[in-house]
Amino acid sequence: MMMDTSERERELQAHIHSLLSLYARKHLATDHVTWTAESVTRCFFEYLHPIPSTDPTAVALPVDPFEILSRRWELSSLDPYEEKWGVDGVSEALRYLKEQIGLLPRQSDAAEKYWRDDTDG
Repeated sequence: MMMDTSERERELQAHIHSLLSLYARKHLATDHVTWTAESVTRCFFEYLHPIPSTDPTAVALPVDPFEILSRRWELSSLDPYEEKWGVDGVSEALRYLKEQIGLLPRQSDAAEKYWRDDTDG
């Protein structure tokens, strides 16, 4: 009799939990990320409208903004930039890089030679 009562209580508890959890998920819980995305999208479509960047009634075609900039700052008269290596120690840096890449033989010390020796048996 005692087992039967506790089993019925568990079944009733599970049934109530399933009913309330479905209700809570549908009516009480809010997915704030989805809600925000939907609200922003709705707001964009209702209140924001595209504005043309050119006058639709203008007789002349619009000028390219880069063309205006290059005329204003006279970009066509500038000399192209030439990169120069004015760093001291370039030859040592190049030698180090070639050594690390493997283009130059590495200089090893005596201890390294002994570790590479396979005569230990």
